[in-house]
Order: sequence, then structure tokens, then C-alpha cells
Amino acid sequence: HILRLVHKILRSWCSQMEFPELEIHCTRTDCRQVDFLPFECDCCKQIFCLDHRTYREHNCPRSGDKDCQVLVCPLCAKGVKLVPGEDPNVTFERHTQSGCDTSNYKKVMNKPRCPVNGCNEKLTFSNTVTCKDCHKKVCLKHRYSTDHECSAAAANRSTGGAPPSNGPSLFLDRFTKLLPKH
Repeated sequence: HILRLVHKILRSWCSQMEFPELEIHCTRTDCRQVDFLPFECDCCKQIFCLDHRTYREHNCPRSGDKDCQVLVCPLCAKGVKLVPGEDPNVTFERHTQSGCDTSNYKKVMNKPRCPVNGCNEKLTFSNTVTCKDCHKKVCLKHRYSTDHECSAAAANRSTGGAPPSNGPSLFLDRFTKLLPKH
């Protein structure tokens, strides 16, 4: 959608100005649309507009194996390359008989979740934090020891130790020490 918007903006901008060297027509004879951001097919080396840039849309005679479609197996979550001209059911049947490992589905689809009660956040590489005190992996929302059931921080507080090193209470303690006493 962004690509179409850029094309539309450039067409309107360039149509108001005269840039004949930028005007390139789509190679398809039934189209011949003027395009200021044309696409060159990497197989047949012809120029196409946004609507005819894909192998299928311009019926590329040289696409060969480059035009590839893959379906995701619902049993093992692996990609299965569809054979051009073959029924997808036949390709899927061949996959299930040869290399379909149903145990792979849980590994791929079941992401670990935040262990905090009531939190259902999936833990990914960008939103996972390991607690310095209890070494639990939690989401960003529960990264402070006061926000999750941190057994190490709770034990430290009950024995009169220092406040947790990764929580907002450390900031508050330091801030209140700076305030003048009345």
C-alpha cells in the first residue's frame, strides 16, 4: 500500500513538471502506462508498472523456479514448496508421508509466556528481561522485582538487606535522601 501511495504522489508531482527522461512506459502492450518508478523484471529484463511487476501479472516466460509459492503445514509448521502445475493436495500428501514432524509444531508455535499471574504476554527476543535477582524471564511490563513474584528480592527485603537493585524503589530512596529534612 505504501508503494502504491509513493507511485501516486510521484505521478502527480512529475505530471505537473516536465521530465520526459523520467517517463517510462510499461512494456505490456495492453497497458503502456507512464511510470516514473518502473520495475525491471530480473528474468526477462523488461520494464513494468506497479500493477504488472510480478512474474504472474506479466506472464514472464523466463521466471522458471524463481516464482515460488509455499504453504505452511498445519501439522508441523514447516514451509512446503508448491510444485507449479501440481495440485497442492498432492504436494501436501507427499510432505505428510515423507518429512512431516508433528512435534515441531509445538516448538515453533508455542512461544514462552510471562510467568506473572494474569499476564499472557508472549516472550520474544525484544520484550524479554531476565531478573537479576531470581533469574526468571519476564516481559518488559514486569521487569522490576516489585512487579513480579521475585523470591530473591523478597528474601532480601525480609532479612533487612538492601532494596532491590533493579526496581523503582531504589530511585525513590535516593531521591528522598536528597530532599531537605524539616
